[in-house]
Amino acid sequence: MNKVVADSAEVCKTTTKNVNKLIVESTTFMENFQTTFNNNTSSANKATKDLGSLFKSKRTQLQAILTGLKTYLETFQATISCQISQLKDELVKESTIKDSLKLNSEEVKVLSAKLEILKNQVKDLLSEKAVMRSCIADVTYCREFRNLVYFRNNGEGASTKVDPKPAVKKFVKPVTPVPPVVKKEPKLKEIVQ
Repeated sequence: MNKVVADSAEVCKTTTKNVNKLIVESTTFMENFQTTFNNNTSSANKATKDLGSLFKSKRTQLQAILTGLKTYLETFQATISCQISQLKDELVKESTIKDSLKLNSEEVKVLSAKLEILKNQVKDLLSEKAVMRSCIADVTYCREFRNLVYFRNNGEGASTKVDPKPAVKKFVKPVTPVPPVVKKEPKLKEIVQ
């Protein structure tokens, strides 16, 4: 029985030793775990703080960029509005110029028609002038012919101050004046249309 008690005591002693060893190892593990946990917590807190600072800095930068973009957008919109206003003004000017050119074109057509009428009138006047020159040449020729006949009949020393009407009546038929023929020109409205 002493052997059983001794064996039991030995088993208890071994078990106690193993339990104590296990407790020591568990305590060491827990202490190491606590230290690692504390270190990890400190690192995590530091990383969180650093991330917070980084995010705060980035947020400030993003807010500055957003403010800059808003300012740029406002400036861009103002520039576009100004350019649109300028384009509208230029369009109004161009429309006014087109209307003016159209009006000037119509005036040019009217003036061209008037010029054509005046050219025709000048042609008629030149024709009348040519007829008048021809008539003057005929009268001059008749006068010279009359003087020649007069000198032949009355001698070369005879005076030419004698009334020439009888001689003219003998050799020249009286010409009745004829009104000049005027061509009917088209009206300006008909030409413009």
